[in-house]
Amino acid sequence: ALTTLAPEYFLVTWTGVLVLAMCFGAWVAQRSKLNVPGMVWRYLLVVGSILLFALLINFLLYPLPPEQGALAGPLYIGCLYLIRGAQFRPRYIFLGAILILVCVSGYLLLLDWFWWWMSLAFGGSLLLFGLWLRRF
Repeated sequence: ALTTLAPEYFLVTWTGVLVLAMCFGAWVAQRSKLNVPGMVWRYLLVVGSILLFALLINFLLYPLPPEQGALAGPLYIGCLYLIRGAQFRPRYIFLGAILILVCVSGYLLLLDWFWWWMSLAFGGSLLLFGLWLRRF
């Protein structure tokens, strides 16, 4: 949504969003009930690998249209969910398939509304899935 509202500030906006999100995620990981040693570093490694993948795709395949470049991270996350589901938890397969489906369908069918679609469908999906997967 921020990309659509202020496209000229794309890099500044996303740098700020990513820094804030990683700090918040590290804080949540640190306060986790699981009490697993190294949880913060594992979290940062996973999120960092997703960001690195998206950056490398955009750098190596430059010039990509912004919408195609923006799909790299979400599709990677969807694939991680599929892999996690194949290894441990079958409901993650459903989550990964839904994430990939909403991202690709938005790109193929709603290109004029792509950024709004991604903020609602992908961002909203991650929020809902996080609530569903949350441990009480």
